[in-house]
Amino acid sequence: MSFSHEVGEILAQVDEDVPTRKLSLLKELCFRTGDAIQLPIGVDIPSPEASKALLEAMCICIPAIDRLAQKITLSSIGCWELPLPAEYDDKRRARYPQITDREAGAKNLLAHRYVARVALGATLGRLNFIDHICRVHACCNLTHFDFVTPGQNNQRSIIYRATVNGQERIF
Repeated sequence: MSFSHEVGEILAQVDEDVPTRKLSLLKELCFRTGDAIQLPIGVDIPSPEASKALLEAMCICIPAIDRLAQKITLSSIGCWELPLPAEYDDKRRARYPQITDREAGAKNLLAHRYVARVALGATLGRLNFIDHICRVHACCNLTHFDFVTPGQNNQRSIIYRATVNGQERIF
């Protein structure tokens, strides 16, 4: 079975915990396909080759992702990056790319939430966060996401900052 066909079957699945299950299956498929990259915080993400193959397969399966792919650049670690004028605003708050897609019914939606919605069927409220495990705000690669609570998201960002600054983990 081809990679694109497997991605299509995963995206077509319907069960109770659809978004989380689909995300897990896509990650497993990408890890089987290529090598993993270990990030400084001790988390593995799929190789850039696997990320590129996933994007190409999703473009075949999902027209909204195909439209978005024209704006995406693939980074050296496999992030699907959208144009972002600045990573942080003047108050050091994170900035994220926004999407407006009339065909998909999205207006000024954060890009990572948009991709989760059109690919996984995830409708995320204010109490559901997507953690970018790659720590790149402009990334919208599904395999670089984890669905978390606001508390988990905050704790992970604290751990990441401590790890990047050379401090030992305390958790």
